[in-house]
Amino acid sequence: MASQVGKKILRQTKNVTKGYSEIQVKVREATSNDSNCPSNQLLMEIAQASNSQIQLQEILEILDKRINDKGKNWRHVFKALSLLEYLLYNGSEYVISYAHDNIYIIRTLKEFQYIDDRGRDYGANIRQKSREIYELLSNESKLIEMRISKNNRYDNIYSYGFDSDDGASTTNERTNYDTNLQIAIELSEKEAQIEKLKREANKKNENLIETDKNEEPTTTPGNLLSFDEIPVTNNPFSFDNNFTNTAANEYLRQQQMQQQQQEQLRQQMFQQQMFQQQQQQQQEQLRQQMLQQQMLQQQMQQEKMRQEQLRQEQLRQQQQQQQQQQNSESMFGSSFDGGAPAKNFIHEVIINNKNN
Repeated sequence: MASQVGKKILRQTKNVTKGYSEIQVKVREATSNDSNCPSNQLLMEIAQASNSQIQLQEILEILDKRINDKGKNWRHVFKALSLLEYLLYNGSEYVISYAHDNIYIIRTLKEFQYIDDRGRDYGANIRQKSREIYELLSNESKLIEMRISKNNRYDNIYSYGFDSDDGASTTNERTNYDTNLQIAIELSEKEAQIEKLKREANKKNENLIETDKNEEPTTTPGNLLSFDEIPVTNNPFSFDNNFTNTAANEYLRQQQMQQQQQEQLRQQMFQQQMFQQQQQQQQEQLRQQMLQQQMLQQQMQQEKMRQEQLRQEQLRQQQQQQQQQQNSESMFGSSFDGGAPAKNFIHEVIINNKNN
Protein backbone atom coordinates (compact mmCIF):
# COMPACT_ATOMS: atom_id res chain seq x y z
CA MET A 1 0.00 0.00 0.00
CA ALA A 2 2.80 2.39 0.93
CA SER A 3 4.57 1.52 -2.31
CA GLN A 4 1.49 2.40 -4.34
CA VAL A 5 1.07 5.70 -2.49
CA GLY A 6 4.70 6.53 -3.19
CA LYS A 7 4.27 5.72 -6.88
CA LYS A 8 1.17 7.88 -7.01
CA ILE A 9 2.99 10.83 -5.46
CA LEU A 10 5.91 10.37 -7.86
CA ARG A 11 3.50 10.21 -10.80
CA GLN A 12 1.77 13.40 -9.66
CA THR A 13 5.14 15.12 -9.39
CA LYS A 14 6.03 14.11 -12.95
CA ASN A 15 2.65 15.34 -14.16
CA VAL A 16 3.52 18.80 -12.86
CA THR A 17 7.22 18.97 -13.74
CA LYS A 18 6.80 17.59 -17.27
CA GLY A 19 3.76 19.71 -18.05
CA TYR A 20 1.31 16.96 -18.97
CA SER A 21 -2.15 18.10 -20.04
CA GLU A 22 -5.28 17.17 -18.10
CA ILE A 23 -6.18 14.28 -20.42
CA GLN A 24 -2.57 13.02 -20.44
CA VAL A 25 -2.65 12.90 -16.64
CA LYS A 26 -5.79 10.75 -16.86
CA VAL A 27 -4.17 8.40 -19.40
CA ARG A 28 -1.09 8.07 -17.21
CA GLU A 29 -3.33 7.22 -14.27
CA ALA A 30 -5.25 4.63 -16.30
CA THR A 31 -1.99 2.99 -17.42
CA SER A 32 0.00 3.34 -14.21
CA ASN A 33 2.23 0.68 -12.69
CA ASP A 34 -0.18 0.14 -9.79
CA SER A 35 -1.84 -3.23 -9.35
CA ASN A 36 -5.28 -1.59 -9.25
CA CYS A 37 -7.37 -1.11 -12.36
CA PRO A 38 -8.70 2.24 -13.61
CA SER A 39 -12.27 3.16 -12.80
CA ASN A 40 -15.00 2.94 -15.40
CA GLN A 41 -15.61 6.69 -15.05
CA LEU A 42 -11.98 7.43 -15.88
CA LEU A 43 -12.10 5.23 -18.98
CA MET A 44 -15.33 6.87 -20.15
CA GLU A 45 -13.76 10.32 -19.80
CA ILE A 46 -10.76 9.25 -21.88
CA ALA A 47 -13.01 7.70 -24.54
CA GLN A 48 -15.08 10.89 -24.71
CA ALA A 49 -11.96 13.04 -24.99
CA SER A 50 -10.71 10.96 -27.94
CA ASN A 51 -13.38 12.64 -30.10
CA SER A 52 -11.32 15.83 -29.94
CA GLN A 53 -8.44 15.88 -32.43
CA ILE A 54 -6.14 17.76 -30.06
CA GLN A 55 -6.89 15.57 -27.05
CA LEU A 56 -6.70 12.42 -29.21
CA GLN A 57 -3.12 13.29 -30.16
CA GLU A 58 -2.29 13.79 -26.48
CA ILE A 59 -3.91 10.46 -25.56
CA LEU A 60 -2.06 8.53 -28.27
CA GLU A 61 1.24 10.16 -27.31
CA ILE A 62 1.08 8.68 -23.79
CA LEU A 63 -0.47 5.43 -25.02
CA ASP A 64 2.36 4.93 -27.49
CA LYS A 65 4.97 5.38 -24.75
CA ARG A 66 3.21 2.93 -22.45
CA ILE A 67 2.76 0.24 -25.10
CA ASN A 68 6.46 0.39 -25.98
CA ASP A 69 7.55 0.07 -22.35
CA LYS A 70 9.45 -3.06 -21.29
CA GLY A 71 10.87 -5.01 -18.39
CA LYS A 72 9.64 -4.33 -14.89
CA ASN A 73 7.03 -1.90 -16.22
CA TRP A 74 5.02 -4.71 -17.80
CA ARG A 75 1.86 -3.32 -16.16
CA HIS A 76 2.27 -0.20 -18.30
CA VAL A 77 2.11 -2.37 -21.40
CA PHE A 78 -0.84 -4.47 -20.25
CA LYS A 79 -2.91 -1.51 -19.06
CA ALA A 80 -2.11 0.41 -22.24
CA LEU A 81 -3.33 -2.54 -24.33
CA SER A 82 -6.46 -2.76 -22.21
CA LEU A 83 -7.10 0.96 -22.63
CA LEU A 84 -6.51 0.65 -26.37
CA GLU A 85 -9.07 -2.16 -26.56
CA TYR A 86 -11.55 -0.05 -24.60
CA LEU A 87 -11.03 2.86 -27.00
CA LEU A 88 -11.47 0.56 -29.99
CA TYR A 89 -14.95 -0.21 -28.66
CA ASN A 90 -15.93 3.18 -27.26
CA GLY A 91 -13.57 5.85 -28.55
CA SER A 92 -13.09 7.79 -31.76
CA GLU A 93 -12.84 5.95 -35.08
CA TYR A 94 -9.37 7.48 -35.46
CA VAL A 95 -8.22 5.12 -32.70
CA ILE A 96 -8.93 2.24 -35.09
CA SER A 97 -6.71 3.89 -37.71
CA TYR A 98 -3.98 4.34 -35.10
CA ALA A 99 -4.22 0.66 -34.11
CA HIS A 100 -4.05 -0.48 -37.74
CA ASP A 101 -1.02 1.75 -38.35
CA ASN A 102 0.73 0.22 -35.31
CA ILE A 103 -0.51 -3.35 -35.70
CA TYR A 104 3.07 -4.53 -36.13
CA ILE A 105 3.76 -3.46 -32.54
CA ILE A 106 0.71 -5.37 -31.32
CA ARG A 107 1.86 -8.40 -33.29
CA THR A 108 5.29 -8.15 -31.69
CA LEU A 109 3.75 -8.06 -28.22
CA LYS A 110 2.33 -11.53 -28.86
CA GLU A 111 5.86 -12.68 -28.00
CA PHE A 112 6.34 -10.35 -25.01
CA GLN A 113 8.46 -11.88 -22.25
CA TYR A 114 9.36 -10.68 -18.80
CA ILE A 115 10.71 -13.29 -16.37
CA ASP A 116 11.81 -12.27 -12.90
CA ASP A 117 14.62 -13.76 -10.84
CA ARG A 118 12.33 -16.54 -9.63
CA GLY A 119 11.51 -17.61 -13.18
CA ARG A 120 7.98 -16.20 -13.18
CA ASP A 121 6.74 -15.00 -16.55
CA TYR A 122 4.66 -11.84 -16.15
CA GLY A 123 4.19 -11.47 -19.90
CA ALA A 124 1.38 -14.04 -20.18
CA ASN A 125 -1.38 -11.46 -19.79
CA ILE A 126 0.24 -9.18 -22.35
CA ARG A 127 0.58 -11.98 -24.89
CA GLN A 128 -3.07 -12.91 -24.40
CA LYS A 129 -4.31 -9.32 -24.64
CA SER A 130 -2.22 -8.56 -27.73
CA ARG A 131 -3.58 -11.69 -29.45
CA GLU A 132 -7.14 -10.58 -28.70
CA ILE A 133 -6.55 -7.09 -30.09
CA TYR A 134 -4.73 -8.44 -33.14
CA GLU A 135 -7.59 -10.81 -33.92
CA LEU A 136 -10.08 -8.00 -33.38
CA LEU A 137 -8.28 -5.69 -35.82
CA SER A 138 -8.08 -8.54 -38.32
CA ASN A 139 -11.87 -9.04 -38.16
CA GLU A 140 -13.49 -5.77 -39.18
CA SER A 141 -17.05 -7.09 -39.01
CA LYS A 142 -16.53 -8.22 -35.41
CA LEU A 143 -15.07 -4.85 -34.48
CA ILE A 144 -18.09 -3.11 -36.01
CA GLU A 145 -20.45 -5.32 -34.06
CA MET A 146 -18.61 -4.69 -30.81
CA ARG A 147 -18.70 -0.92 -31.36
CA ILE A 148 -22.46 -1.08 -32.00
CA SER A 149 -23.13 -3.26 -28.98
CA LYS A 150 -23.93 -1.39 -25.78
CA ASN A 151 -23.31 -4.44 -23.59
CA ASN A 152 -19.64 -5.15 -24.26
CA ARG A 153 -17.84 -2.63 -22.14
CA TYR A 154 -15.71 -2.43 -19.03
CA ASP A 155 -16.19 -5.92 -17.54
CA ASN A 156 -15.30 -7.72 -20.78
CA ILE A 157 -12.11 -5.76 -21.36
CA TYR A 158 -10.75 -5.67 -17.81
CA SER A 159 -11.56 -9.34 -17.19
CA TYR A 160 -8.18 -10.21 -15.74
CA GLY A 161 -8.99 -9.50 -12.12
CA PHE A 162 -9.19 -5.70 -12.03
CA ASP A 163 -11.27 -3.54 -9.75
CA SER A 164 -14.87 -2.40 -9.89
CA ASP A 165 -16.19 0.79 -11.46
CA ASP A 166 -15.37 3.07 -8.57
CA GLY A 167 -11.72 2.04 -8.63
CA ALA A 168 -11.79 0.29 -5.24
CA SER A 169 -11.75 -3.49 -5.23
CA THR A 170 -13.74 -5.53 -2.78
CA THR A 171 -12.15 -8.24 -0.69
CA ASN A 172 -13.55 -11.02 -2.89
CA GLU A 173 -12.41 -9.31 -6.10
CA ARG A 174 -8.91 -8.77 -4.76
CA THR A 175 -8.79 -12.38 -3.55
CA ASN A 176 -9.91 -13.63 -6.96
CA TYR A 177 -7.33 -11.45 -8.66
CA ASP A 178 -4.50 -12.64 -6.43
CA THR A 179 -5.62 -16.25 -6.86
CA ASN A 180 -5.77 -15.95 -10.64
CA LEU A 181 -2.42 -14.21 -10.76
CA GLN A 182 -0.83 -16.91 -8.61
CA ILE A 183 -2.29 -19.61 -10.85
CA ALA A 184 -0.99 -17.80 -13.91
CA ILE A 185 2.47 -17.63 -12.39
CA GLU A 186 2.40 -21.34 -11.57
CA LEU A 187 1.25 -22.16 -15.09
CA SER A 188 4.01 -20.03 -16.52
CA GLU A 189 6.52 -21.97 -14.45
CA LYS A 190 5.03 -25.25 -15.69
CA GLU A 191 5.19 -24.04 -19.27
CA ALA A 192 8.84 -23.12 -18.75
CA GLN A 193 9.53 -26.61 -17.38
CA ILE A 194 7.74 -28.19 -20.35
CA GLU A 195 9.77 -26.10 -22.78
CA LYS A 196 12.92 -27.16 -20.98
CA LEU A 197 11.91 -30.84 -21.25
CA LYS A 198 11.20 -30.39 -24.93
CA ARG A 199 14.61 -28.89 -25.57
CA GLU A 200 16.33 -31.68 -23.63
CA ALA A 201 14.34 -34.35 -25.46
CA ASN A 202 15.06 -32.80 -28.85
CA LYS A 203 18.72 -32.63 -28.00
CA LYS A 204 18.61 -36.28 -26.89
CA ASN A 205 16.92 -37.28 -30.16
CA GLU A 206 19.56 -35.46 -32.18
CA ASN A 207 22.35 -37.21 -30.26
CA LEU A 208 20.72 -40.63 -30.77
CA ILE A 209 20.29 -40.05 -34.47
CA GLU A 210 23.87 -38.88 -34.84
CA THR A 211 25.30 -41.80 -32.83
CA ASP A 212 23.13 -44.62 -34.17
CA LYS A 213 22.49 -43.45 -37.72
CA ASN A 214 24.11 -46.63 -39.15
CA GLU A 215 22.62 -48.97 -36.57
CA GLU A 216 19.17 -50.40 -36.07
CA PRO A 217 17.34 -48.11 -33.73
CA THR A 218 16.89 -49.65 -30.33
CA THR A 219 14.21 -47.22 -29.42
CA THR A 220 10.99 -46.21 -31.00
CA PRO A 221 9.31 -42.84 -30.91
CA GLY A 222 7.13 -44.25 -28.20
CA ASN A 223 10.18 -44.78 -26.00
CA LEU A 224 11.07 -41.14 -26.22
CA LEU A 225 9.31 -38.40 -24.41
CA SER A 226 6.05 -37.68 -26.22
CA PHE A 227 5.08 -34.11 -25.79
CA ASP A 228 1.59 -34.75 -27.03
CA GLU A 229 0.97 -36.53 -23.74
CA ILE A 230 2.16 -33.65 -21.61
CA PRO A 231 -0.89 -31.91 -20.22
CA VAL A 232 -0.80 -28.18 -20.80
CA THR A 233 -3.15 -26.23 -18.63
CA ASN A 234 -5.17 -23.59 -20.40
CA ASN A 235 -4.63 -19.92 -19.79
CA PRO A 236 -6.43 -19.12 -16.53
CA PHE A 237 -7.56 -15.84 -17.98
CA SER A 238 -9.39 -17.33 -20.97
CA PHE A 239 -13.11 -17.96 -20.76
CA ASP A 240 -12.72 -21.76 -21.17
CA ASN A 241 -11.43 -22.26 -17.63
CA ASN A 242 -13.41 -23.32 -14.61
CA PHE A 243 -13.29 -19.95 -12.90
CA THR A 244 -16.67 -18.68 -11.81
CA ASN A 245 -16.28 -15.36 -13.56
CA THR A 246 -19.59 -13.63 -14.07
CA ALA A 247 -18.17 -11.27 -16.65
CA ALA A 248 -16.83 -14.20 -18.68
CA ASN A 249 -20.19 -15.99 -18.69
CA GLU A 250 -21.95 -12.80 -19.66
CA TYR A 251 -19.43 -12.29 -22.43
CA LEU A 252 -20.14 -15.76 -23.87
CA ARG A 253 -23.87 -15.14 -23.77
CA GLN A 254 -23.47 -11.83 -25.53
CA GLN A 255 -21.26 -13.37 -28.17
CA GLN A 256 -23.90 -15.96 -28.97
CA MET A 257 -26.56 -13.28 -29.29
CA GLN A 258 -24.30 -11.16 -31.47
CA GLN A 259 -23.62 -14.06 -33.83
CA GLN A 260 -27.35 -14.51 -34.35
CA GLN A 261 -27.79 -10.82 -35.18
CA GLN A 262 -24.58 -10.41 -37.15
CA GLU A 263 -26.01 -9.54 -40.55
CA GLN A 264 -28.58 -7.16 -39.13
CA LEU A 265 -26.01 -5.30 -37.06
CA ARG A 266 -23.65 -5.04 -40.02
CA GLN A 267 -26.38 -3.52 -42.16
CA GLN A 268 -27.23 -1.05 -39.44
CA MET A 269 -23.61 -0.04 -39.15
CA PHE A 270 -23.29 0.42 -42.88
CA GLN A 271 -26.44 2.54 -42.93
CA GLN A 272 -25.07 4.66 -40.12
CA GLN A 273 -21.82 5.10 -41.99
CA MET A 274 -23.67 6.09 -45.16
CA PHE A 275 -25.78 8.56 -43.22
CA GLN A 276 -22.68 10.02 -41.59
CA GLN A 277 -20.99 10.32 -44.96
CA GLN A 278 -24.01 12.11 -46.37
CA GLN A 279 -24.02 14.46 -43.40
CA GLN A 280 -20.33 15.10 -43.86
CA GLN A 281 -20.85 15.80 -47.56
CA GLN A 282 -23.70 18.19 -46.79
CA GLN A 283 -21.61 19.93 -44.17
CA GLU A 284 -18.73 20.19 -46.62
CA GLN A 285 -21.02 21.64 -49.29
CA LEU A 286 -22.40 24.13 -46.80
CA ARG A 287 -18.90 25.04 -45.74
CA GLN A 288 -17.89 25.57 -49.37
CA GLN A 289 -20.93 27.75 -49.97
CA MET A 290 -20.17 29.84 -46.90
CA LEU A 291 -16.57 30.14 -48.02
CA GLN A 292 -17.66 31.28 -51.48
CA GLN A 293 -20.01 33.82 -49.94
CA GLN A 294 -17.24 35.14 -47.74
CA MET A 295 -14.90 35.41 -50.72
CA LEU A 296 -17.62 37.20 -52.73
CA GLN A 297 -18.24 39.62 -49.89
CA GLN A 298 -14.52 40.28 -49.63
CA GLN A 299 -14.32 40.92 -53.37
CA MET A 300 -17.29 43.27 -53.22
CA GLN A 301 -15.75 45.10 -50.28
CA GLN A 302 -12.45 45.40 -52.11
CA GLU A 303 -14.23 46.66 -55.25
CA LYS A 304 -16.14 49.19 -53.18
CA MET A 305 -12.91 50.41 -51.63
CA ARG A 306 -11.29 50.63 -55.05
CA GLN A 307 -14.22 52.66 -56.43
CA GLU A 308 -14.03 55.00 -53.46
CA GLN A 309 -10.31 55.47 -53.95
CA LEU A 310 -10.90 56.18 -57.66
CA ARG A 311 -13.62 58.71 -56.84
CA GLN A 312 -11.35 60.43 -54.35
CA GLU A 313 -8.58 60.56 -56.93
CA GLN A 314 -10.88 62.05 -59.56
CA LEU A 315 -12.15 64.64 -57.10
CA ARG A 316 -8.59 65.57 -56.20
CA GLN A 317 -7.68 65.96 -59.87
CA GLN A 318 -10.72 68.16 -60.49
CA GLN A 319 -9.78 70.35 -57.57
CA GLN A 320 -6.25 70.67 -58.93
CA GLN A 321 -7.55 71.60 -62.38
CA GLN A 322 -9.89 74.22 -60.94
CA GLN A 323 -7.07 75.65 -58.89
CA GLN A 324 -4.80 75.82 -61.94
CA GLN A 325 -7.56 77.48 -63.99
CA GLN A 326 -8.15 80.07 -61.30
CA ASN A 327 -4.43 80.80 -61.13
CA SER A 328 -4.26 81.20 -64.91
CA GLU A 329 -7.25 83.57 -65.03
CA SER A 330 -5.78 85.65 -62.23
CA MET A 331 -2.48 86.03 -64.06
CA PHE A 332 -4.17 86.93 -67.41
CA GLY A 333 -6.37 89.61 -65.81
CA SER A 334 -3.38 91.29 -64.20
CA SER A 335 -1.49 91.49 -67.53
CA PHE A 336 -4.49 93.04 -69.32
CA ASP A 337 -4.96 95.82 -66.76
CA GLY A 338 -1.30 96.80 -66.87
CA GLY A 339 -1.27 97.18 -70.70
CA ALA A 340 -4.22 99.67 -71.01
CA PRO A 341 -2.09 102.91 -71.29
CA ALA A 342 0.02 101.42 -74.08
CA LYS A 343 -3.11 100.53 -76.01
CA ASN A 344 -4.47 104.09 -75.75
CA PHE A 345 -1.16 105.51 -76.92
CA ILE A 346 -1.15 103.33 -80.02
CA HIS A 347 -4.73 104.29 -80.77
CA GLU A 348 -3.85 108.02 -80.61
CA VAL A 349 -0.85 107.50 -82.92
CA ILE A 350 -3.05 105.86 -85.52
CA ILE A 351 -5.56 108.73 -85.44
CA ASN A 352 -2.83 111.34 -85.83
CA ASN A 353 -1.41 109.54 -88.82
CA LYS A 354 -4.79 109.61 -90.52
CA ASN A 355 -5.22 113.35 -89.97
CA ASN A 356 -1.84 114.14 -91.46
